[in-house]
Amino acid sequence: MQKDEDAYLPILKDIETGLVEEYRQDPQLTDPKVAYALDAGKVAIKKSQGYAKNQSVPSDPQTDRIVAHCLHVAQTHLAPQGSLSLSELIRCIDRVERSVRRHAAHGLRGYFEFVQDFI
Repeated sequence: MQKDEDAYLPILKDIETGLVEEYRQDPQLTDPKVAYALDAGKVAIKKSQGYAKNQSVPSDPQTDRIVAHCLHVAQTHLAPQGSLSLSELIRCIDRVERSVRRHAAHGLRGYFEFVQDFI
């Protein structure tokens, strides 16, 4: 990320807040499912911006709300109303996804156990 890392903290927190809410609402939600949903969310965002035309966004009742949350974050933070470019937002989601995958090594809900105290 090119900009000062602190500039991305509100966006990262916005993404993570939605994820924590989903973990709390669905005790069966696991880190691999969340990582899958974040990937689908990136595709959905790209499609909403006119890209990724040949890709599809898989529908899964357990992950659809995470995809919708990603779209909401995009509506809030992408230029012109927000301050991020598409590539910057995708990098923010990638950063959260890497954290989800890293903490999954500590259990099926390792990321939730880690991040819930910060949100």
